[in-house]
Amino acid sequence: GGISDDSGATGGAGAQGIIVITYTPPSGSAPGWTRGKRGKALDFDGTGSYITAGNVGSSIKTIAFWMKADDTTSRKIINIDSTDQIELNGSSEVVATSFPAATVYVDATTSPTTVDSNWHFVVITDSTGVSASTFEIGRVASSYFDGKIDEVRTYTRALSAAEVAKLYQSGAVKFTTSSVALQQGSSLASGLVGHWTFDGQD
Repeated sequence: GGISDDSGATGGAGAQGIIVITYTPPSGSAPGWTRGKRGKALDFDGTGSYITAGNVGSSIKTIAFWMKADDTTSRKIINIDSTDQIELNGSSEVVATSFPAATVYVDATTSPTTVDSNWHFVVITDSTGVSASTFEIGRVASSYFDGKIDEVRTYTRALSAAEVAKLYQSGAVKFTTSSVALQQGSSLASGLVGHWTFDGQD
């Protein structure tokens, strides 16, 4: 399964020791391809499009992604286990709902955590960890994200503030360099168990 780009390639996680986790769009509700923060991204319509990756692991302590919301209020972004979730509240703040010990970063800062309709880098760290047993990107239950999502990562360790800043700076400056190549020789590959670039095969 998977979403194929124009070349017929299938998206998924990277190489270099990273566990490959495929994602499968539900029939008739796949998000569209669009230009992303780095390479391609997925464009979610806010009414029915999402992707599901299933069980991507227990003790997930960092979830990171780029987002560009068309609607910034009261929207679900990522479902973790049908209880833990990442969403936008009515004040356009990114919220880690039901996480046991979450720290929310937006563009490498913990305050403010609001977003507008531009690209923003979101990282949720949690020292306790969550079980990502029903990992869905673009919806929680019957509520859907409206906008673009790119470069989703999951880690089994909580990234430090310095590592969050490094990921943000690399994505904020370079749009075409391989995100897999950027992490080589750094701590950013350590604990990385899921990486969805949405660019095709990595």
